Formats: sequence, C-alpha cells, structure tokens
Amino acid sequence: MKIANCSDNLINLAEPIVQRELMRLKDERKLSEVAKRLRLHNNRLTELLSGQRKLSAYYLSMLIGGRIVEIEQILQGRKLEELAEEDRLFLQRLIVDDETIKLLSEINDPERVKKLLRALKG
Repeated sequence: MKIANCSDNLINLAEPIVQRELMRLKDERKLSEVAKRLRLHNNRLTELLSGQRKLSAYYLSMLIGGRIVEIEQILQGRKLEELAEEDRLFLQRLIVDDETIKLLSEINDPERVKKLLRALKG
C-alpha cells in the first residue's frame, strides 16, 4: 500500500496525541490487542510510545485508519484548509465518511467495491 507523505509539522502536531492515546491503551492493557488488530508487531506500539521509533506517515495513517487517533484530535480545533497542502491531502485521503461506507456495503460486486476504494484513496 502506498502511503502519501506528510510534513514534519503534522508529525510534530500528532506525536503527543499519539503518545497520549498509546499510554491510555497501555494503562488499559490493550496495546497487544490493538497491535494485532492493526497487524503490527507487538513491539511497534511500545516503541512509538517510548520514543524509540519515530512516528511516520505510515504509522500515523495506520493509527488514524484503526481509529486509535482521530483526525479532529490532531487538528486541535484547526480547519483542514489551514494546513499545508501536503498535510491536507494526506489527511483527506484518510477520511471516508459513514455514508460512503454504507453505500459501498450495499454493492454486491466485490471487484467494483475494490475499484471504488482504490479511487477513494487517490
């Protein structure tokens, strides 16, 4: 899967939020469960939490896609339009609203659904 790039500014904005959410999951003893759900090695989330592994666009997209971190949390009241173009495009590719998901679930042709999902990802 090709991951779009985002700037260091977005990573720096997201990093404390990601660490806070990972700490919450650690306190709830759910890090391993979440790692399995995201199909990550168990240690990756711990490494992100401790700072041994730097947050990247890849991990950020996985955490947003897995609903561990929400885009609204990262924006912290900012509007998407206020971000640099690279960051705005990165986040827009991760947004799929509930109505779109509902419509896709009603299509009975799996190949058509795959094509539509690829088109949505850009």
